[in-house]
Amino acid sequence: MFLHVLYSWLITQIFHPLLFLISLCGLHGWFSVQAEDIFYFILLSAVVSLPCLLLGWLCIGIIVHSNYTTTARFFIWLATAGMLVILNLWMIILFIHIGFQFRDFLIAIPGIISIWIASVIRIKQFQKLCMTENRLLEAEISFETNNENINH
Repeated sequence: MFLHVLYSWLITQIFHPLLFLISLCGLHGWFSVQAEDIFYFILLSAVVSLPCLLLGWLCIGIIVHSNYTTTARFFIWLATAGMLVILNLWMIILFIHIGFQFRDFLIAIPGIISIWIASVIRIKQFQKLCMTENRLLEAEISFETNNENINH
């Protein structure tokens, strides 16, 4: 499960700088960007989003082992991933002690869209993960049931 979240996170790191630059251009007009600035933004984005990677890993285990359909689990994953981006931004705002304004959460939109794009790209892997984990769980349950029947 960790690899699924890791690969999705890495794909997100590709889309996030592009969407962030597009949103900045939409708000402030076109401006020149140096290659060095893009490198620093990617590095900063990766470091800042590490809590999302770890929390996503914890959450996907709960989502994958839930009793919902695979489609419902996927949409729960999308909602969870979006909320994790907002939670991460909120933690950063609290950590650096800047004044909180609701419009500050607009900065999270490129990150949310990036993880949604990465999740849609990896939807087949998500479905395979759900099927594999459920098969393993069923095999484990049947093994435990067989052991109980033998002991009695």
